[in-house]
Amino acid sequence: MGLESSGQSGISRRAHRFPAVIAWLVTGICVATVTFAIVEQGHQTASAFPSTGTPVAFDNEVDFASDVVLHVVFHELGHALIREFDLPILGNEETMADAFATHMLTSHFPDRAVDVLSARTKSLMIEAGEVPREEWTVRGEHNNDARRAYQIAALAIAADREKYLPVARIAGLTDDDVRRAGDYGTEIHRSWRRMLQPLWMPQGAESGEARFQFDESNEVIRKVIATGVAAEIESALKRFDWHSQVTIRLAEGDGGAGWSRSSRTITVNSEYIERFLNQGTIAAGG
Repeated sequence: MGLESSGQSGISRRAHRFPAVIAWLVTGICVATVTFAIVEQGHQTASAFPSTGTPVAFDNEVDFASDVVLHVVFHELGHALIREFDLPILGNEETMADAFATHMLTSHFPDRAVDVLSARTKSLMIEAGEVPREEWTVRGEHNNDARRAYQIAALAIAADREKYLPVARIAGLTDDDVRRAGDYGTEIHRSWRRMLQPLWMPQGAESGEARFQFDESNEVIRKVIATGVAAEIESALKRFDWHSQVTIRLAEGDGGAGWSRSSRTITVNSEYIERFLNQGTIAAGG
């Protein structure tokens, strides 16, 4: 049920997938390898951490929340692409969605990537810190928050080591972690480039099936929208050649964020956004 973009046959789309399939198999092994570093992080000395890379200053909770929301939306957009275009799932889909969001930022929103990835990794590390280390989960579909932050930072480092060292510092990557990230992260970026190639709209064109909505009556949502994030979300959504209408909605309500296959809608609830605003206040305090 995957959509063919202009000039692409079903055969050519499948041909693009084979290298990606192999790379994702390798990715599953490499992601398991990096997990040990975050678990053992408490035993490492300060000198083991990168000595360069100036951290981003989190001095505005609204900007912080807006940046986290953008990564969250891109994460859910990854789920939408996987389901709507029948992309291969050869590992944890949640990890794939985080990887897509990070790849999308580093490859297609490079001017925003450092701020957004810094905010998202900080947000995840704040949430990880709210749970005792011995209670970090190893069950379920979602990785624990510290591991997610680590993997996002490692994939960013694979895109550009020097540029994303500030993100690595937030997630606690050591010099060795940074070196290893380039080895396996490059393959993940290559896989996404190949999988996405037949899904883009033609150069200069926008999808007519993309919709963005938000609840204007909600104060929390209005604060985030005022940062200009709506234009960035719409820009990303309209780049893909959707075969049916796909909607992204910032909605008043409880809960987090999710992709609904039945309604083809990504929803980010105001309660989730408010959590990011609170985390922005914490981040600003150091």
